Amino acid sequence: MQALKCFSVLAFENPQVSMTLVNVLVDGELLPQIFVKMLQRDKPIEMQLTSAKCLTYMCRAGAIQTDDNCIVLKTLPSLVRMCSKERLLEERVEGAETLAYLIETDVELQRIASITDHLIAMLSDYFKYPSSVSAITDIKRLDHDLKHAHELRQAAFKLYASLGANDEDIRKKVSLGEGPLVLAAVMQGETSTWKSWVECIITD
Repeated sequence: MQALKCFSVLAFENPQVSMTLVNVLVDGELLPQIFVKMLQRDKPIEMQLTSAKCLTYMCRAGAIQTDDNCIVLKTLPSLVRMCSKERLLEERVEGAETLAYLIETDVELQRIASITDHLIAMLSDYFKYPSSVSAITDIKRLDHDLKHAHELRQAAFKLYASLGANDEDIRKKVSLGEGPLVLAAVMQGETSTWKSWVECIITD
């Protein structure tokens, strides 16, 4: 895992390193192919997430094309899967933020993500945590839950902004379906990242 994390750090916004990594052979297999194998559902979640980050960073650095099967059919669906409410809070945050970065500049990836596993509806759950603050009596747990609620909402805002960055139909789908939840979050003080979401919604 340490080597995998190292690869993700090295590849982040580094075209030169990413171009080198994409051509590395390990026991006759290219490194990206190994990363794809690590995305399989039977692998540890941390391994899946870190492998997805490696492929995402290599893609954004230009070393892997956005229409490559390892991105469209493997990395993107894996990251969407990490946004599911079945995943741990930290995994959902990391999955959403990584997916937002992956699709941020590519219209086709935005469209694919928007129709993958009901992602837009899935993100609405990010605004429903914790389900009942008033029912939480343990102060430490309350602090933990509120902290993660903030992180979940920030991650959702980032992903909504990336999803609707270029496509009017996606913007309408988000604004009509999840708009009330977003406004409720803003009313509760979630102002640090909501501006990007609003800007993507009102962009012509």
